Amino acid sequence: MLLITSWTALYGQAGKDSLSPIRFTRGELEKIAGTSLSLKACKKTVDLLDLQLLTRNEKIYNIELILFSRDTTIAAQDFIIGTHQDIISLKDEEFVIVKSYNKTLTKKLKHTKMAWVGSIAGILVLWVLTVL
Repeated sequence: MLLITSWTALYGQAGKDSLSPIRFTRGELEKIAGTSLSLKACKKTVDLLDLQLLTRNEKIYNIELILFSRDTTIAAQDFIIGTHQDIISLKDEEFVIVKSYNKTLTKKLKHTKMAWVGSIAGILVLWVLTVL
């Protein structure tokens, strides 16, 4: 069987009718076959590495999406914090205004009470004077 295979390999080469009169020995043909097998193995390795590279690029893209969404979340939180700080400063201003208005109302209430006390005292004095 091996003998027939080697004859087939040797006689399957280009003959006298061919444009290229190159003939290979059995050892050269085995070397070419070994190189061909090595090339196929290398091609499979390259295909596997291409697949790994594609997977890695997809992972990097997904991580970039996660980072972008986190940056967007942080920007939104910064905006909310800024809005809260604005609200707090407005509330502080409102508190100062209400406190000032409260002082004014307290003074008016005190003056009103004094006026009522004065009026009642005046009415009592008049009543006492009219009764006597």
